[in-house]
Formats: sequence, structure tokens, C-alpha cells
Amino acid sequence: YFVEDNVYVIDLEDAGAVKEEINILLGVPDVNCWKRLEELKRERKRQANYRQRLSREIKRNNENKLDLEREKIVSRKRSAEISEEINILEKEILKISNNSNIYIEKINEYLSKICPDLKLTNLNKKRNNLFVYNLEIKGHVVRNDGVGVSLKNTLSEGEKNALALSFFLANISIDKNLADKIIIFDDPISSLDSNRRLFTLNELTRISRRCAQFFLLSHDMLFVRDFHYKREDALTLRICYNESTSFFTEFDVDKATRTGVIKDLSTIQEFIVNPVAPDNTMRDIARCIRPIIEGFFRIKYYGRWKDDEWLGDFLKDIRNSGENDDLHIQKENLNDLEDLNDYSKRYHHSNPSYLEENINASELLSMCKLTLNLLRKL
Repeated sequence: YFVEDNVYVIDLEDAGAVKEEINILLGVPDVNCWKRLEELKRERKRQANYRQRLSREIKRNNENKLDLEREKIVSRKRSAEISEEINILEKEILKISNNSNIYIEKINEYLSKICPDLKLTNLNKKRNNLFVYNLEIKGHVVRNDGVGVSLKNTLSEGEKNALALSFFLANISIDKNLADKIIIFDDPISSLDSNRRLFTLNELTRISRRCAQFFLLSHDMLFVRDFHYKREDALTLRICYNESTSFFTEFDVDKATRTGVIKDLSTIQEFIVNPVAPDNTMRDIARCIRPIIEGFFRIKYYGRWKDDEWLGDFLKDIRNSGENDDLHIQKENLNDLEDLNDYSKRYHHSNPSYLEENINASELLSMCKLTLNLLRKL
């Protein structure tokens, strides 16, 4: 997780209060700056310890006193150089921290939209030149009582993801050189609910229009489809695998995510355009006919039939309908409806021998065309 890997300082203090506090340092674009600062402080301390040892040795050894004194001078010079570099780094860190109000405001702006229970409070300067923010959860500042509070066991997975996403989006939003950057999002919606998904989708769309190049990787085809709808110029690829390697292929995400009647309609339409398919595929195409008609009738006459009533029940009601019944107008289509029902149920799973039923491409093509023509009349 971004939070666990990139929160540079977690400072848990026992403030003697009932509540617990998690202080986290943010807004540092280059963590190496902090690492270098800590290295220099350790080196300065080693030099000081070294000079103390030299002083003790000088008291015991008059023969090498001059050499030891020269080593102390070299060490003092090195310590002075280290102190100067530390001062430069601390000024740079102070500058970064003082300019990070925009960063924390942006983070809180995003949190208010996707995780309003979390908020980062004002920047504070702590000992050893550490700059930290306080994390509030539902308006309460979390404080340490010695039980080992951490982001891992205090925040839910959704909250951690929301916080991490807010960090990253805030960094991007204030980046003045974004037009020159390549942005990669890898599965950004794990553990996000529908509201956060919509926010993330809209925000990624905005970012994709601002940066030089944008990559979105996801296992969620519906999210990829929705992003593709917003960015029709996007190239959609799929990672495929064989025995030795993986490779990219172009991928029709719209087709892959179709469901219900729309999926069945596209199936028979594709067969009409290109009526070539093996027998097992043609049986699948034939099975699409009845759900299409049933779906149409359920929409047109919504609420008339129960969920456990099917096309045969619909046709029976049409045959028995009177002139004052809305179904009466369907009597003129009854013959075609019965033909389609009789044809398609041969290949339905309810028929124990559906896999042994012969299927003819010309007959299937005729029935697919009849289905589309009938829908226009219904």
C-alpha cells in the first residue's frame, strides 16, 4: 500500500490523554532528502564520538600526540562540513513543509469527497526538525495509549485506499509539469464503494486529459468500460498468456461487458452479418432467441408475469386475450412467436437431448432474421 510504504514518519506520542493520536509526515516529494539528513546526523555523531576517543588516547599517549591532534582537526573539519550540509537540507525541508499547505488542502478536498470520516489537520514542527500532520477520524484526533496504534490496524482497507488515492491525486493536481508526465494507475478501485468508484472514474478522466500519456490497469472490466466510454480515443488492450509468455491483444471491452438482452441481440446480429459458426456455437446462438423475446415482453408489459413464468405462458395469455386486453394486439404476431418458441426450445437446456439436436445454419439464419423483424413489429 502507498500509505504503508510512503508515509515517511509516524510519530506516536503518549500525550497522557484518553484519545490516541497518529501523526504522519506528508508533502515531501523526495524521501531521499530525509534519508540523507538522517545519514548526515549519524555521521556527525560518529565524528564526535571519534574525537572523544582521540582525546582519551592523547591523554594516554604522548608519543603520537601531534598525529592524534591532527586527526581531531580533520574530524572537526568534517563535522563542520556535515553541519553545513545538514543546515542546507533542513532549510530545504522547511521550505517544502511551509509550501505544503496547498498539498494538505488538496488531500482534504479529495478526502471530503471519497472518505469524509478522515481529515488531516494543521502542520506542526516537532523535535529533530520533523514536520507532521495529525490524522482525525470522525472529528477525533487519534492518540497513542501505548497499545501500538498504526495505520495498519486503525484504518479499514477502504479508508487506507481512499487516503492513499487522495495522496496521489493531490500530488498530481499540484504538479505544474503534468503535461510532460506519464501517469500509471494500477487497479485504483480495490475496496472502493460505488460512490468512490464514480469519483475515481471522473478524476482519472480529468487527469488523462492533462498528462502526456495515461495508463489504466484494472481487473474490473466494468470500470475499464466506463473509462473507455469517457475516453473514446483510448486504446483498450488485454494481457493474454500462453505456455511460455504473455502478450497484448486489442480488446473490445464493450462487447465483453454486455449482458442480458443486449448481449443476446448482439450475438444474433453478428451471426446475421457473418453466418459461419461451428455447431456448438450455433446452438448457443439459437438459445438467445427466446430470452430476447421474453425480455421484450417483460419490459413492454412490465409486472404482468411472475419471474417463474416464461414465453410459453406469455403465448397462452395472448391466445386467451380479449379485445379489451393490451395483449390482444399481439395475436397478429402469434404464429411467428410460436414458430420461434418451438424452434428455440429445441436447443434450450430444459431439453435433455439439446446437444444431440441437429442444427442447420440456413434455418438458424432465417430464425435470427425473423426475431429481429418481429421485434420491430412488437
